[in-house]
Amino acid sequence: MKINDLPLRELFDNLRQAGLVLGIEEYELLLEALMKGFGIADEAALKRLCKTGASR
Repeated sequence: MKINDLPLRELFDNLRQAGLVLGIEEYELLLEALMKGFGIADEAALKRLCKTGASR
């Protein structure tokens, strides 16, 4: 898989550009949370999930 093919790459890049300090660990945690059903109900749920991860 190429880096441009990664799921949520654009979202992750946008969050980093917005000033969040994110690394591979945070990316993997986001994917894990989504696979467990968190943040998938709608856009608001995804935003809450991203904010929760940023506050840890």
